[in-house]
Amino acid sequence: MQFEMINILTAGFQHETNVFASSRATLSDFEMADSWPGVLIGENVRLGLKGTTIPLAGFIAAVDDHNRNHPNSQINLIPTCWASAEPSSFVADEAYETITEIILTGIHNHPNIDGIYLDLHGAMVTNSHPDGEGELLTRIRKKLGNRLPVVISLDLHANLTETMVKNASAITIFRTYPHLDMAQTGARALPILLQLMDGVVYYAEWRQLPYLIPLQAQYTGEKPIKTLY
Repeated sequence: MQFEMINILTAGFQHETNVFASSRATLSDFEMADSWPGVLIGENVRLGLKGTTIPLAGFIAAVDDHNRNHPNSQINLIPTCWASAEPSSFVADEAYETITEIILTGIHNHPNIDGIYLDLHGAMVTNSHPDGEGELLTRIRKKLGNRLPVVISLDLHANLTETMVKNASAITIFRTYPHLDMAQTGARALPILLQLMDGVVYYAEWRQLPYLIPLQAQYTGEKPIKTLY
């Protein structure tokens, strides 16, 4: 049986923006370790996320399981960075551009990658971009075109945009609130990404419905959300 090496580049860039809040998320906020790690670069991503329930940690665990169970099909994981800041107002341009550039540079420095997984939140607003994740995906597509699959994971409270749907090959999203399946959501991205690499075609449709579900009704263990799922 022929040996196969699969190169997957990964990154995480998370922020839940509340534009009514008073303080912005600066670069130092992303660098500071709080309930989650501070900025992690390169191989420190794997070490820093070990033992956490962060989606990228779940993706890494799924890769490790794949490599143990498929000796003739090994995944070479290429982590670029993982960064998160506590919820706040707009993400400062310096922070956004610095972290985005780390991701884009990683893509530039690894021309032989077969696919990309991004651990995102889905509700990032920056001083210059109302759709931070959509802007990041747009820049990645400008660099890569549509030749590579890009799978992303999002928080259940993402503000899903047409730009995200257009530029992502597939999306996995938390299915629980409170968020008990973050790692599983990252893990679910791996088999989808592998299918896309094998030529499976996913079709997307984006339709925005004119309603919001109030916070007190969002618990996924009871009606109405349990029934919707």
